[in-house]
Amino acid sequence: MTRATNGSLIESAQMAAVAELTSRGISLAAVPEEVEQKIRETEALNAVHPWRRFWARAFDIYWMITFAVLVSIPLSSVGVPPLVLFPFMFWSWVFVEAALLSFVGTTPGKWFLSITVTLGNGKRPTFLEALRRSATVLVRGTIFCVPGLFIVGSLFAYRRLTYSGSTYWDEHGGFTVSNGKLLPVRVFLGLAATFAISYVYSIR
Repeated sequence: MTRATNGSLIESAQMAAVAELTSRGISLAAVPEEVEQKIRETEALNAVHPWRRFWARAFDIYWMITFAVLVSIPLSSVGVPPLVLFPFMFWSWVFVEAALLSFVGTTPGKWFLSITVTLGNGKRPTFLEALRRSATVLVRGTIFCVPGLFIVGSLFAYRRLTYSGSTYWDEHGGFTVSNGKLLPVRVFLGLAATFAISYVYSIR
């Protein structure tokens, strides 16, 4: 998807906003501020926020790794090596994320930052559709969270997102990522949960 395509999508959204107001009997000439407000809301929802998406992903990865470490402690005592456990945990998260996206359209990290993932028609993806997206993100986006490669994958995803308005997995999967208004309460809950997990991990 090019910038021109992204611009066309925004223009279509603007036309849809005008059509909705017209269908409600609102005169465009009499109350132009109503039109402008609706358009601003639509544009904000479809705006690209790469850093917000990055931190949402970082939240989820941090909790997943912390959980893997906590689980590895008792399992290592019975002879399960961490090198076997960690890849298993990463692939397990793919299924967990797919289930969350198919049922509620978001993940904990995305929810804290008011991000939702839907199909182009506004419906939530099926489990298999969400599973393909999550697996592609793991392989092409975070590159299995391997130190160094994770940064490289994130930079490539950032460049594509800022240039074209969409990531590889969203464009090829037909997904739409919506960025709602940031809610301080949700952000606070996300930070509090992260600190709580860190504290639990530190006292073990």
